[in-house]
Amino acid sequence: MLAFEPRKLDILIEDWLTAGNRQSVNTRDAYSRDVRQFFTAVGKSHPSEITHVDLIEYQKALNARAKSNATKYRKITALRSFFGFLINTKAITEDFRSVLVSPKVQSEFKAKSVGADYVQEMLSATSNEMDALLVRTLYVTAARVTEVVSLRWSDFKAVDEGGAFVRILGKGSKLREVFVGQELLDDLRRLRGDIADAEPLFPVSRHAAARIVSKLAKAANIGVNVTPHRFRHGCATDLLQSGATLAQVRDQLGHADIKTTSLYLHAAERAEMIRNLKIK
Repeated sequence: MLAFEPRKLDILIEDWLTAGNRQSVNTRDAYSRDVRQFFTAVGKSHPSEITHVDLIEYQKALNARAKSNATKYRKITALRSFFGFLINTKAITEDFRSVLVSPKVQSEFKAKSVGADYVQEMLSATSNEMDALLVRTLYVTAARVTEVVSLRWSDFKAVDEGGAFVRILGKGSKLREVFVGQELLDDLRRLRGDIADAEPLFPVSRHAAARIVSKLAKAANIGVNVTPHRFRHGCATDLLQSGATLAQVRDQLGHADIKTTSLYLHAAERAEMIRNLKIK
């Protein structure tokens, strides 16, 4: 039951996403899509029409068709957040969150990773330098695909000892710096030619980048579904196995609340751990 004049579902979703301060376009799109899919599945157009039975039946259907607990978890989390927002803003008076049961998600970190051995097989399967450099950059930086395709040449700062630190703008407009070794830097510079500082390293969209990765994985007969994000998991796993600390890997992946003044924290140690990776 609504507490006052109903607002359209589109407006409620936009208000919810704005209130949550979700600055990542991809995150906003995913959350919005999850909530809209729920309303489409149950055949309702407004929260005022939802019943406990709708949520129970939806979860049964989700359990039957979702490929992984991680997918179920994200969709249920989105709904819990949305209905929590509606309760907190008094847009509805009935709290449905107790009906929404999130599955337990065990760590799939290593299972999702595509590490150095897989990367090497993919590199051996192509003669296209641009494609190979894209894969190497995704793996070595452990950056998100949207972060990599957003990189400009002006984001690189060479260091005297070799290699360069790359400034990456991540989720929530947080800055971090990651290190790339001299081998990758030299190959990127060779690819660059006379391209201006403000131009992108890889003039492709994130969707095109994903297609390139998928194409190389098939050419190499990897046998598993390879996405750009799996390189991120793979690099992190390989770094930890080679002796990097959790704090160093956290900084590399940008999971910490990074401030501009801490961009060079542990820089020397992080540079060394990247130099030790198999893929250069």
